[in-house]
Amino acid sequence: MKTPILFMLSSLIATQICFSQQSGNKDMIAEIKVEQTENILTLSANVQNLSPLYFSHNYLLLVKKTNSQNNLSINRQGGKFTLEPEEAKILSTIRLNQNDKTSIQAFLYIRDEEKNKLITKDSLFINTNKEQQQKRSQDQAKNQLLLDGMIIDQTKTKFGKNFYDELFSKYNQFSKKFNFVITVSEYPYRGMTTAIEIKVNRETVYKFFSNPNEEYRKKQVSMTLRRLWKYQSRQ
Repeated sequence: MKTPILFMLSSLIATQICFSQQSGNKDMIAEIKVEQTENILTLSANVQNLSPLYFSHNYLLLVKKTNSQNNLSINRQGGKFTLEPEEAKILSTIRLNQNDKTSIQAFLYIRDEEKNKLITKDSLFINTNKEQQQKRSQDQAKNQLLLDGMIIDQTKTKFGKNFYDELFSKYNQFSKKFNFVITVSEYPYRGMTTAIEIKVNRETVYKFFSNPNEEYRKKQVSMTLRRLWKYQSRQ
């Protein structure tokens, strides 16, 4: 009887190379795990609740497979799920036939549909074609260069949008860019006031509260840029 071989995302088995990129928060982990039995790959969408809270979210597991003739097949599974405090769960599994020239991309997204918010995600790439492996590595490096320096807008109000636009405009004038991705988020605070939070790699770099005064907004833009340059100097 053959024993299935279970390997983590960064492991190397035979001629397969797996690339993974995981993103999440401190309360929940999403992970795509792979099990291999002969020429069958089983991909499972796993999620773990690290907090004492109860969660009800939606998931999407998307798997793209390309064969030696460049024929593409897509398998999609998703739905709503619940997690008890500190519970781990397998949300779904997808089984695929594999040969010597198979390329597989898998993406797992966990979302709060009511708030239209991405909670955590994971991605996995498996390639047995050496030429495609090299190209994918080059493409990933290029994609990372394109992502670095990006400022993501997650503001909700007119003040937040104006702040983001002014921040982006000033930053765009700099010849030197940041070597990380910045996220500008906005959350309700008290009454009509909101909180603006600037994050880098899930770390809060700066936070302040909205105020319709134009000079106040300009001051916060300058302060945000100073904090971001200070953060980069520590890298």
